[in-house]
Amino acid sequence: MPKFLTPLRIELVGKQKYKLIAPLVYQNSKYTITLFKGFVCDGLSKPEALWSIVGAPFGDEDTMAGFIHDALYRTQLFDRRMCDYIFYEALLSCEVPKMKARAMYYAVRAGGESAYRERLDVSGYRDLVMIEPT
Repeated sequence: MPKFLTPLRIELVGKQKYKLIAPLVYQNSKYTITLFKGFVCDGLSKPEALWSIVGAPFGDEDTMAGFIHDALYRTQLFDRRMCDYIFYEALLSCEVPKMKARAMYYAVRAGGESAYRERLDVSGYRDLVMIEPT
């Protein structure tokens, strides 16, 4: 069963940018994904007009899944489809309601291509992310 093995411990480092102050570890049936202290995330890309419906980029139950998704997109250690599926699993493990998790999954499938492609310089991020077989 997919789950986070550590709590999310973050500090604000800029407008809508948070930095891990302790490692964040997520595990599913195939991988253990560790984001190390110092990894910076800009939150989930949610239009501000929809925050009352889908929540703000930080502070909801989906924040931990957002960190994992951001790390996977930035490092490109998986293809985009796998990154998005792991995000969906992580959302469910954070007890995001299934309908909301599904909507968020389809949103990243529909709109995430440019975000995935713009991060072609991945060298600085790979030192902050470790993926191991489970």
